[in-house]
Amino acid sequence: MDNKDLPIVTFSNDQTVAGGNNWLASITPEEEVASIVSYAASQGYTAFAYFGPDSDIGRRIATALQFEADRNGAFMITKAMYPESTTSPDSEAKYVAQSINNAINAGDKVAVLIPERGNMIRRVGPLLAYHGVNVRTTKLLGLSGWNDPAVWREPSLKDAWFVSTSPEDENAFRARYERLYGRAPSSLASVAYDAAAMAFQIIGDGVVDQSEFTDKNGFRGVNGLFRFRVDGTAERRLPILEVSGSGARVVQPAAATFTPGIG
Repeated sequence: MDNKDLPIVTFSNDQTVAGGNNWLASITPEEEVASIVSYAASQGYTAFAYFGPDSDIGRRIATALQFEADRNGAFMITKAMYPESTTSPDSEAKYVAQSINNAINAGDKVAVLIPERGNMIRRVGPLLAYHGVNVRTTKLLGLSGWNDPAVWREPSLKDAWFVSTSPEDENAFRARYERLYGRAPSSLASVAYDAAAMAFQIIGDGVVDQSEFTDKNGFRGVNGLFRFRVDGTAERRLPILEVSGSGARVVQPAAATFTPGIG
């Protein structure tokens, strides 16, 4: 195989860089949205709303939410996007709250995706309840940015669901890394570890064959089970967690296997 034909494993979260000889190992927002929407739909949620920033990544997440809702036999009722610079998107919260309550009155079971993190989710989370949304019956959803003990202490997020990697595996990796290197791992360390472990598995027979990248059984790493699609993006099995007071518990473990099909 010529050097120009060698596969390249990349760590961007932008799916457009995948394809050809580029294999995208990072966990993308689109993959996180797919996991959380699939779980919510399996629990009977039929209508979804987006409440989040009007940014490049926010628009990607909103588009993914629309796609995944359709794919799971549900629908998207609205999206309320606010400028990244705002600290209190009150008018957007009021708008999405009205849409949510209209859908509930029509008999739909609604889930709202809020792809924020840190201080911003603690500001945004309470706004829906302030504008009349019953957050005990309307399910709030988050992505991996919610994997933060400070976020879990926000009362409005109690019983909300979010997608992340396995806390058990993450903690074990962090402990090993700190023991070996004397410092905490960076946010990319576990993804790089998984990519390296996959590479060693692929080159074990001394031959690098691109067909090995799309092994339907996938590869197991720190961030769980993953495999590559033919377009170069990674399909993952991620757990779903529920915020419970000052903690979070796994409500759906990551699947241990993939179904045979891959596209």
